[in-house]
Amino acid sequence: MPRRLRGSGMSLKYAPFIILALGAAVVGYGQWMRQQDPPRVLSTGVFSFKDKLGTVLIFPKRVVAVAGFETTEVQLPGGTWIDCRKDCAEAIKTEHTEFFEQQMLKGR
Repeated sequence: MPRRLRGSGMSLKYAPFIILALGAAVVGYGQWMRQQDPPRVLSTGVFSFKDKLGTVLIFPKRVVAVAGFETTEVQLPGGTWIDCRKDCAEAIKTEHTEFFEQQMLKGR
């Protein structure tokens, strides 16, 4: 006979199914909301950034409306768009220049 929690009428064998159903509901709701209000590009431009060596790098920039919120994104050289959060320069440093510096260190 399976063990039951004291004071609970439900055994734990159903817990994974309940968690799976809740996760599917959250993903489904997100997909439905995305269909109702798809992302829209509101404006485009460029963002200039000076790296540690003094080289000026130019990145495409856009403002996107997603689910009623506006966010600014910059495009990395590989084509990936990243959210600027509050500061585009800091986002580029974190995602772009530090990544390549780590790759160069690994190659040594």
